[in-house]
Amino acid sequence: MRNFKKIKKNAVFFLMIAAFSNTSFSQSNSSLDEDFLNSLPEDVQKELTEDDSEGQRPVDILLNSKTSSLKNREALKIIQKQLAILEERMDEENNESNAIDRFGLNFFNSTQSTFMPVNVPNLNNDYIVDVGDKLSINIVGSDSAKLDSVFVDRDGSISIQEFGKVFVAGKAFDSVQKIIDNFVQAKSLGNEVFVTLAELRDIQVIMLGEVEAPGIYTIAGGSNVLHALNVAGGISPNGSFRSISIIRSGKEINNLDLYETLVYGKTGIFNFNLRAGDTIFTKPIDFFVPITGGVNKPALFDIKNGETLSDLVSFAGGFSQDSFNSNLVVLERDNISGTETIEVQKNNLPEIKLQPRDSVIVPKYKKEIKAASQVTVSGAVHRPGKYTIEDGTTLSQVISMAGGYKNDSYEFGGMFYRKSIQELDTTFGKRIYADTINFLVSNLGQGAGGGSQQPLTGDFLKVLIEEFQSQDPIGRLIVDFNLSKLKSNPSLDVRLEDQDIIDIPSVPQHVYLFGDFNQPVTLPYNPEFDLNDYINLAAGKKSSATDHMILIDPNGMSHYFEKQRFNLFNYDHDIYPGSIIYLPRELGKIEGVMFAAAVAPILSSLTLSLASINSITND
Repeated sequence: MRNFKKIKKNAVFFLMIAAFSNTSFSQSNSSLDEDFLNSLPEDVQKELTEDDSEGQRPVDILLNSKTSSLKNREALKIIQKQLAILEERMDEENNESNAIDRFGLNFFNSTQSTFMPVNVPNLNNDYIVDVGDKLSINIVGSDSAKLDSVFVDRDGSISIQEFGKVFVAGKAFDSVQKIIDNFVQAKSLGNEVFVTLAELRDIQVIMLGEVEAPGIYTIAGGSNVLHALNVAGGISPNGSFRSISIIRSGKEINNLDLYETLVYGKTGIFNFNLRAGDTIFTKPIDFFVPITGGVNKPALFDIKNGETLSDLVSFAGGFSQDSFNSNLVVLERDNISGTETIEVQKNNLPEIKLQPRDSVIVPKYKKEIKAASQVTVSGAVHRPGKYTIEDGTTLSQVISMAGGYKNDSYEFGGMFYRKSIQELDTTFGKRIYADTINFLVSNLGQGAGGGSQQPLTGDFLKVLIEEFQSQDPIGRLIVDFNLSKLKSNPSLDVRLEDQDIIDIPSVPQHVYLFGDFNQPVTLPYNPEFDLNDYINLAAGKKSSATDHMILIDPNGMSHYFEKQRFNLFNYDHDIYPGSIIYLPRELGKIEGVMFAAAVAPILSSLTLSLASINSITND
């Protein structure tokens, strides 16, 4: 169908040209026309290029701006009809591809001539030299000479300069070598002769029987049966791969079984060279038997009368590893009364002779191969790297594998990432985004709650969209990295999953302030400072800031604080090295509820987790 879509796309392209162009087409457009036609099958090309009543092809009519709309419609009908036929043909091919393939059929589904000898020095010595062959003769000695093009003449002889004529036609190549050597030696002693075949003559053979295209074919001398079958289009659906007769001078001199080569890799067939006048006769098949399941080459195989289940399994490459521990082969046999299912023990396969309409199934069990689970440990541990884990491996165990924490490790700021959490973050982030945008769009341009509240604006919506789109879910899971706690309370010791990532930072020396401060800044950590001290060091908050603040601990936990009297924040939580103090900006009111209080914490929880990780890691 992919080819049809490409053709259909080309057709649409040309129809657009015909509909919108008011000028004559240049020569370059004609080349596009040819490209389109060349993409179609030959029979479709023929019908499209047949002359109409005015001597124009359908595609030419479409590309001619001077033709009437009526003619264009008629031409279009022709092209659409051909495309429909082509699509139907391709659909049929796709449906047929679902059936089990006949073994060896694809061997000839090629236009390559890989069986045809290109260079001849490697031919067997029993190759019969005849009229039209070209020899290369190298004489070394008292009468040294190098003759590169010595043809076998019509009378069967070759002419060797300074020595004369000698007859070689009809002789095997190894005999020809001796004949020429003796001839030269008889004329002049002290010479050594080397003879090679430079080029092969063409020969004609007759292809008959169950081949795709029977007839007389001209092929290179020294070709074998596989090449001859290939140029004849291969074996027909009713032809046998198992019985191919070679007839020479009216007598059958060989009967070839291609399975010897295709199944077992025996090369004897390549050593049998055809001669001019040979007839290759492919006999009809005896019958087919399919075999599927736990074998290495499931396929439809040619079977000769008298062959057994054991032979069929051998043709299919033997039992595959998927049939391990299965001692049965299921034979389904059609007869007059119906279908009979026979379970055959593997050791009894040689005793069961195959029949027409048999079908064989080898039970199999395919085990899913699963890669070992791995986790990554990085940061302030003694042996960072990737570790293979088993089901049930815990956080404390993999920390132990990594050699434990270094002296400067900051367990409280440890980060744990999990792929499944990241996927959930992504899913719910999209849902929050969609719900929020839908709500805001419905209120765009309206006063949300009356009074002094301002209507939502497009700029406001743009800010929110940019905020959402900037989120990058990382899948952080808040866990306890204190090994003493994990040992005393195993329920806190997280079981690991494949692709978990553990990162242990070194102890940071700063506290990070982000948001609507007069001077957002990174400050040295001071255990004596409280939240308000840090705010004062950041020059206080801007007038556009909200009346609440978010504190993010190094382990990812967040805390919400509201401003009390005298512009101070009431808090009851310690500030640690690596903490983040975030002050959101007031973006307006939504139905009496502060936007910052309703929406910003959702955004901030994602943004600040990422900010915490980045800031601690980069410290």
